Amino acid sequence: MIHVGQTFGKFLKDHLMLYEKTHGKRRRNYFATRHYFITKVVSDGVDAFQVAYVAGTSLGQIQKTYFDTSSEPVLGS
Repeated sequence: MIHVGQTFGKFLKDHLMLYEKTHGKRRRNYFATRHYFITKVVSDGVDAFQVAYVAGTSLGQIQKTYFDTSSEPVLGS
């Protein structure tokens, strides 16, 4: 069985993207990158259902984590 985090780490290493150059030697990881992606597309106005589908999670989880359901998307969560 392939572990997504290990595969992603290999991809970053193979493409010389494993460390963020702007923040010293801070190691990138799958979950931080996934969170950044979701935050970015939510702030860009992508529909929550589409975000949940692409991220492979529930609509409820996306709404709970990234949206204030009473108003606008929650940024920087």
